[in-house]
Amino acid sequence: MLDFENKMIQQRLKAKRVIKNKEVNVQWNGHGYSYYPTEWPLKMITLHYEDIPPNGHNVEHKHIQEAVVFMLKGHGHAFIGGSKDEERATTIGQRIEWEAGDALMVPSGIWHVFYNDGDEWARFLGIHNPLLTYLGLSSVRHHGHEGRGVSPPDDIREASRADPSD
Repeated sequence: MLDFENKMIQQRLKAKRVIKNKEVNVQWNGHGYSYYPTEWPLKMITLHYEDIPPNGHNVEHKHIQEAVVFMLKGHGHAFIGGSKDEERATTIGQRIEWEAGDALMVPSGIWHVFYNDGDEWARFLGIHNPLLTYLGLSSVRHHGHEGRGVSPPDDIREASRADPSD
């Protein structure tokens, strides 16, 4: 056990400490653009940030992990609520107004969706514990892509990537 611990410490000491914006893996996932830092040996925390189009929203979803969502840019509202598959956070649940600087807690297994009420892109940082993923117990459920495809429309792609450091 001590040998394993020492190997893990050595691995972490050699790991990358800074990930530059240009090194982030950007994916359109139907929610919006999600940015996933790569090559971090984090075992207890996973994070990503996501952009939501102007006057748009991400896809309503739920996941087994609880999460903290830190709103970085913009203003809007979220619906958080519902625990059965047929329940939708957009028709039930708590409406929460948010603005840049706010942090929202999303309980595990609860439907939620974030709306951008502004005319510019909104951005949030999502943080959760990946332990359930490592154990093979992680799941994410969606209520569909709300008419959005897996690939972003060109106008959205260009607007979001115009200034990634913003």
